Amino acid sequence: MKFRSIQTTEHPVDQNNSVSLKGFEYTVMRVHHEDSIGFATAENGTSYLVVDFKVKNQTPRTAECYAKFHIFSNEGLRYNADTGATWNAKDGHVFGVDILPKFSKPVTVAFLVPTESLSQSLTLDIEDGSSSGMIKIGPAGGTLARD
Repeated sequence: MKFRSIQTTEHPVDQNNSVSLKGFEYTVMRVHHEDSIGFATAENGTSYLVVDFKVKNQTPRTAECYAKFHIFSNEGLRYNADTGATWNAKDGHVFGVDILPKFSKPVTVAFLVPTESLSQSLTLDIEDGSSSGMIKIGPAGGTLARD
């Protein structure tokens, strides 16, 4: 039996790697890209950008997190979460996630992006209704430019 080697490359994340929206704090723990996640395989010219979060419920009650996640390129192109790849990720969640008060839960979201976009800075957009926040992500294996 032959196993395919999986290439994983880290992306630097801005020091301001947390966003608080509607009682939840989203902290980016790790960003990397991969050619496949479980049964989902990226087509030629694309890769999965995988974002691992820690989502903390800051409210006094059990609440369901319904945030939406997007990636923006420097050219303003928008990439939505890839449902199939996200479901295949270890902590992948596509719909609402119940979190107990004051507790955190790991959540992974995967985005199918053009491979050439991985060599530039990207922006993660976290949106919950009319509220949103952004976190800068640097190029693969590089450093994040400071404004």
